[in-house]
Amino acid sequence: MLNIYAELVKGDYDVPGALAYAVYKRSKAEWRANFPSTHYGDEPTLADEAEFIAICMLPENLANLKQRGEKLARDFAAKSVEEKMEAIEAVVMQSEVIRGIFVLDDRIKQGFASIEKKLNEKKTLRAWGRDIVTAFIAGLGVILAVGLLFNGYVRFAAINAAAEKAVGIDLETQQRKAGPLRK
Repeated sequence: MLNIYAELVKGDYDVPGALAYAVYKRSKAEWRANFPSTHYGDEPTLADEAEFIAICMLPENLANLKQRGEKLARDFAAKSVEEKMEAIEAVVMQSEVIRGIFVLDDRIKQGFASIEKKLNEKKTLRAWGRDIVTAFIAGLGVILAVGLLFNGYVRFAAINAAAEKAVGIDLETQQRKAGPLRK
């Protein structure tokens, strides 16, 4: 009797060969289940089974079974690696999030320390005095700027009135002659 197992499986750790043999066994079970429908309801005989095995032992069919077994092994390995990578990715993402939290915690602590230091500096009279002097000088600067603007406007109005009189435009007289705009 032909031994298809020995043709497909070459050792204890030959996973693609074992998968090829599983493919062969599945196709044999399908052949056995479908045999009666194509042979007037008769069950396969030992001769029919030997003929099926002989056809499966043809070099082309053995090569096909081996290819299918290798593909199943590759697909299984790829799926296993993908699942492991997803698990590793989840662990790495968690560790990155935790690391980010620790970094953020350190930054927050540094920020609070900086604020505390600045507040402690403000508790001294000298620090408050410096802020008061700075605010006073800034206030004087604003008053000076507003005064200069107003003074500039008044001087500009005086120059403009002198220029109008020089060219013969007397707006006050013309406005009085025109009368009020509304009655």
